[in-house]
Formats: sequence, C-alpha cells, structure tokens
Amino acid sequence: MKTYKVGFLLIISGFILSLIFAVLGIDKVGLFLFFPFIISTNPVSIIPFLLIFIGFIMLFISPIFVLRNEYENKYDDYYNNDIYQNLNQDKNVINEDKNKKNSFGGLIMVGPIPIIFGNDKKMIYISMIIVVIIILLYIFFIYHLL
Repeated sequence: MKTYKVGFLLIISGFILSLIFAVLGIDKVGLFLFFPFIISTNPVSIIPFLLIFIGFIMLFISPIFVLRNEYENKYDDYYNNDIYQNLNQDKNVINEDKNKKNSFGGLIMVGPIPIIFGNDKKMIYISMIIVVIIILLYIFFIYHLL
C-alpha cells in the first residue's frame, strides 16, 4: 500500500476514533470561536491524536518514496536499450528543450496588498487583472454592493 494512502487512512481513522470516543462519553468535545478542542482524563484518548500525528508524518514522508521510485525507474529503461541508438534522440530532445521559453507569473495577496511577480509581461498583466478582480470582489462583499 502506498505511504500516502496509509497516511490518509491513519488520519481518517484517528478522526473517526475521536468521534466514537466523544459519542461514548470518554472525551468531551467543545468549540472555542471556531477552534475545536477535546478534553479527557482517560489515557486511552491519546490514541486518536497519535494516529493523526503519525498520519501527517506519513503524508510528509510519502513524496520521498515516490520520487525515489521514479528516479530509479527512469534510468532502468535507458540502460536496457542500445545506448548508441538513443544518443541521437537525446541530442534532439535537448535541442528542442533549449528552444522552448518558460514563462511564469504569480501573485501573493498579503491582506489587501498584492505582490505580483513573473518573468513575462503577459503573465504579469494576467496576474494584475486577477488582482483587480479579487480586490473588486472584496470591496463588493465588504460593502454589500452585490
């Protein structure tokens, strides 16, 4: 079973077990503002927290295993084929990659202040249009204009 699936399974089982403990009366559940909290004096109620914690650790570790497997499998196919046959194909792929231009752009909203970045004017203009739309929607919703 994949590590990310195990992580999700542990997190979901931790939440379900916590819900079962709350229904059985082992734990007391409350809500402070919008933050949920659980109160218990029973040492068994630590099990759901451990399951959730281990699940998050599994989710953080899973990309390492996925990338390791992809890295190992990538070069297995290359070395199994004839090296001289693939040599000319690799040169063509490298030349095609050099001709492509990568462009990026993005925005970060820090409160009402937009931070726009990019390496292409077109992407920066698109980001500016998105920022204007977001700010207009924000103003409309705040002042109940919609």
